[in-house]
This record gives sequence, structure tokens and C-alpha cells, in this order.
Amino acid sequence: METSDTKGGTTRDIANIAQANSLSSSTKNIIGENQIAYTTVVTTRSVGSALGLSNSIFVTETLNAPSVTLAHEIGHTLHLKDTYPANTGGLMNYTPRGLISSEVDEIWKNAYEK
Repeated sequence: METSDTKGGTTRDIANIAQANSLSSSTKNIIGENQIAYTTVVTTRSVGSALGLSNSIFVTETLNAPSVTLAHEIGHTLHLKDTYPANTGGLMNYTPRGLISSEVDEIWKNAYEK
């Protein structure tokens, strides 16, 4: 969804965007309804860390972040964890690099098991 407001508004506004653009899965939740996969909303709002932040609803990055930071933060929404201080050389490394096969394997594992 394209917008001229790159700050994303309030956390409630961001959650509303994530819900409005969500997808329904065939997996049932605890009360028997289809589970909802909320969309990731990307913003440039202020963040608490040096480069970016992800809370599984929205992703935000600072203006001076490396170009791969956005992909790294979206990796968190796919349940990938930072590999710092271990140096894997992958997307979840610090400083992030390209996606590596073990990270792809973890994404598939999380998608299948969740």
C-alpha cells in the first residue's frame, strides 16, 4: 500500500493498516476461526535501536540504515532471530548481508510449524 505518510501514524493506525490488508489462512485458531496473517507495514517513524525495529506488525528503519536493514527487520517478522555475536554472514547478522540457506530453511520451518 503506497502512502505519502512514511511515518505511519500512531501504533493503532499501523495496526489498523495491518488488519485491513491481512490474509486469512486455512489454519484454525483456538476458537475454530481461520487464523489471520497480518501484513507488515513499513514506516520511517522514530525507532529505539540504531538501524531498525520490528514488532511483527510494523517495520521501521532510520534514514541512515544500510539498504539491507529493511530485509533484516522483515526477517524478524518471519521469526528469524539475530545471529549477533555469532558471525553467520547472513541476513540476520550484524551488519546484515544477504539471505543464506540456513535462514531460508528456518523461514520454511517456521511457516510450516506455525
